[in-house]
Amino acid sequence: MSLEFTYALHSGTNDYFYVGRTNDLARRFEEHRRSGNLDGTLKERKIAELISLGKSIEMKMLDCGDPDEMMSAEELWKVNLEAEGHELTNEQPGSGHPYLGYTITERVPTVWRSADFESADWVKGRSEG
Repeated sequence: MSLEFTYALHSGTNDYFYVGRTNDLARRFEEHRRSGNLDGTLKERKIAELISLGKSIEMKMLDCGDPDEMMSAEELWKVNLEAEGHELTNEQPGSGHPYLGYTITERVPTVWRSADFESADWVKGRSEG
């Protein structure tokens, strides 16, 4: 079974600025860390700004499961983190980026607080051996 991870980037303060998914957390984290570019995308500019201020870029795993589950989970995390007030740098619908996101409305179906997951036991998707 293929396993994917939904993750968030933050600057060490639990102020999340990007949500993504990958099948290789270590590789993707290094790609993000090297992507800082003051002339790049909103995410790349945010990373370059944080690095220039001497701040760390950190990755937090939010969920794991099969790729279809993680596509949905990624979207739900984006909606709920934005509803919580986090300013995400993900490309938005209509920006020309192939994105399956939601348009934030007054009614958010399920609001999660990132603090609810600080002490979560992330064992979903692991096999016992």
